[in-house]
Amino acid sequence: MGAFERSPVRRTSRAAAAAIALGALLLLTGCGQRSEPTGAKVDLYPVTVEQPSGPPIVLEHRPATVAALTPQAAALLSSLMGKKIEPQRSVGNAELVVTTPESLSPRSAGVYIAPDESIDDVERALTQLGLLIDRPLRARELVAEIKAKRKFVRAHLKGVKPVSVFVDTGFFITVSTNTLLGDLITEAGGTNVAGPAPQAGPFSVRKLLELNPDYYLASSDSGTTIADLRRDPRTRRLEAIRQGHFAVLAAKVVQPGGEVGAELLAIARYLHADAFR
Repeated sequence: MGAFERSPVRRTSRAAAAAIALGALLLLTGCGQRSEPTGAKVDLYPVTVEQPSGPPIVLEHRPATVAALTPQAAALLSSLMGKKIEPQRSVGNAELVVTTPESLSPRSAGVYIAPDESIDDVERALTQLGLLIDRPLRARELVAEIKAKRKFVRAHLKGVKPVSVFVDTGFFITVSTNTLLGDLITEAGGTNVAGPAPQAGPFSVRKLLELNPDYYLASSDSGTTIADLRRDPRTRRLEAIRQGHFAVLAAKVVQPGGEVGAELLAIARYLHADAFR
């Protein structure tokens, strides 16, 4: 018998090995936990997910029906389930209801409120929803992809000076830094000139001229074009417009989901093209 086979470490009993394997299968996260270990022959439920803005969600079994109340909730579920999920006005007999903070629906037991105001929020929501709807591996894959994109962007933007950015969602109505799009801009090496609490309604064009952003981004549903901005005697004086630093953001950019990492990279490449060459 060789030295490898005589090693006392290798003579671990089958019972001990099984216990080690079982321990390795326990899934406990800061986002939620399963009360039993996961595995091909182990029940995945019950599962509990704590949430700061509502009662904890406790599911005794995989939900047969899931309803999304907001477009943001539907986008998260679509990423996890690999098919298009549409938001619903009525939850019907859904065993799990998913919404997001912007919803005005009353909070109640059985309603999961998915955080969606930052990239970290999206990662957390995907992880928690993955546990709730029995898609933990898919959730892990999506979060890993987002983290990889974030790491890639950080590496390329190291030492790069941020550029100033204004976002127009239509009629000069903008977004704050405390939104998913605002967070994407920050991580992409931009400084949102609107700040954390822009005024309600249209942003002051006079104030915008004073801030004079380097880049002007418009959402695809805003109807804003660079031709329009160049025709306007006020906005055509903006540095971003004079330099042609204008881009239209697809509507999906402001929706949470598994594509957040790719959208972050796209924005970063636009704002800092030289850093990614």
